[in-house]
Amino acid sequence: MTPLMIHDETASGTLLNQVCLLLESKYITVEELLRRRIEQEVESFSSDTGEGVFQLQPAGSHAALRSFRERGFVIFVNNRRVDDLAQEVEVSPNTSVRFVQC
Repeated sequence: MTPLMIHDETASGTLLNQVCLLLESKYITVEELLRRRIEQEVESFSSDTGEGVFQLQPAGSHAALRSFRERGFVIFVNNRRVDDLAQEVEVSPNTSVRFVQC
């Protein structure tokens, strides 16, 4: 399992939240990364332990995908913006992922 730390930030760079995902594969698509991040936030929301960039209730994944497509937030992997949900990214303990609100 490879740990992947995701940082939720405002457009000005203020850190809102951090989430660590444990991934089985060395590669993940941006869409799967987003879905896994959403699942993690739904778990946090359900247990009322934190706030994330999506502020989702269960079944809110469609809203988050729509928000990504409509530029409500952007994703940076290793300081490079990713726009294509089908794009694969390599995951290592040094991979940097930021979800930034627009």
